[in-house]
Amino acid sequence: MVCWSLSNPPGSTPDEYFTLGSIWCANGKDSKHCFDMYEGGTKSTYASGLADIDNQSCLLDVKGSIQRCEPIGLGIYVNSSGGGYPVWYYKIMNLFVPIGKSLNVLSMRLFNSLIAVGLLAVQLVLSNKQRRTSLLTSFTFTLFPMSIFLIASIHPSGWALTGVANGWLFLLAATSKPRLEGWKNWLAWAAWTVCAGMCLASRYEAFLFFLASNLIALAATRITARTLNWRVILPISAAGIVGGYALLHFNKIATWALKFPMNPQPGQIENGQWITHWLLQTIAIPVEVLGTGLIGQRPLRIPDIVWIVGIALLGGVLLFSFIKTSTAQLIAFTGSLLMLLFIILSFNGRLERDFLNLSGRYIIPLVPFIVGLCIYLSRSPVQLMEIRRLRILTITLLSITHTIALHSVIETYVDGQSYAFLPISVGESGWWWIGLPFGPNFIVLIGAVSFAKFLTLIWTTVPTVQISVINTVEQ
Repeated sequence: MVCWSLSNPPGSTPDEYFTLGSIWCANGKDSKHCFDMYEGGTKSTYASGLADIDNQSCLLDVKGSIQRCEPIGLGIYVNSSGGGYPVWYYKIMNLFVPIGKSLNVLSMRLFNSLIAVGLLAVQLVLSNKQRRTSLLTSFTFTLFPMSIFLIASIHPSGWALTGVANGWLFLLAATSKPRLEGWKNWLAWAAWTVCAGMCLASRYEAFLFFLASNLIALAATRITARTLNWRVILPISAAGIVGGYALLHFNKIATWALKFPMNPQPGQIENGQWITHWLLQTIAIPVEVLGTGLIGQRPLRIPDIVWIVGIALLGGVLLFSFIKTSTAQLIAFTGSLLMLLFIILSFNGRLERDFLNLSGRYIIPLVPFIVGLCIYLSRSPVQLMEIRRLRILTITLLSITHTIALHSVIETYVDGQSYAFLPISVGESGWWWIGLPFGPNFIVLIGAVSFAKFLTLIWTTVPTVQISVINTVEQ
């Protein structure tokens, strides 16, 4: 995660200068870092602020180095004030602003990465074999390049992704039977609360995703186990309904996001053609998580081998989970895809109402949930990652494609994308991190080794089975 935090300069994620402006002026005019505020006008309700944001990626000013840090100038940046966005994410990130230079942005990225890693560690402590296999599968096969790029950034979608991907599993752990021992049960509820807070603090639609994923998971698992505990389901459902209604009623952004656009404007595509097009294209949006789409603010195309291998491996995982299906699995999987279609139509209808314009980052929090729940509800006698030789092959392929993805991101921001896999040339002027004692090739190397080791270690927590092909042929 540290390597991905260093893989791109500030301003690289979508609309990042809007995010930076919102963070610097999260508490309004403070005469320290946000020196003035300007209200929005009739064309745009967003306010703007005069802030001292470092645009030169300065970490340390080292005498005698190729590049030296220049004084930070003031600039006017649009921010979320008056736009109806949640403010707490920006307020929390604002605590890092006094660190100064670009160390504050890097500290925010590392803090967000630490939260994701910390929640993963808590999941491993609380999970049984079924939840652990589901967690690690959803985490491993949907992590890069888009997910890890956003988690190790300052974009609010990183918090949304972390919260939704973990929340439903913490809920299942907290309500499982037999119950967890005292402190573990409290830890599960505390972690669930943190995930809910992260979603609510980052993006309002993410909180709705959080509620929907929790209700779907809870209903599907209780129906499968035939242990419908209404004392648990009714309060959570009631809280979800009341919270969702309050959010939709009092927040115009959430209402805008989920109000279905059934009436096309003059010159826009008619409903029948528009809906059936996205019915066919729905699966293409979540696949962007694996690298088929653009993941940053500037054009950055991940080499095709990354998403081809990613789709092949994810398809294999899902096929193994469907060897022996359950009614709850089929209903939950189909229902999740229909929910995904509704959300895609809603977002696209609000933005352009066309055949093309919708980024995978809008629905990225739901992707690991759908994959994880499909694995969790499966009745297959064995999953792909439980077969030792397939696990070794999968980790090897993922490690290779992860290295290619990390190399492509760093190379693009250092010297432009070459669409090759060669050592990154820094040039005489150095690269963007001023004062960093090592270069981009070192980051690629350390990221490649640590990711492969990390995958190997976390999957040792799930036992493997050895399948004998000879015995099967003889039978």
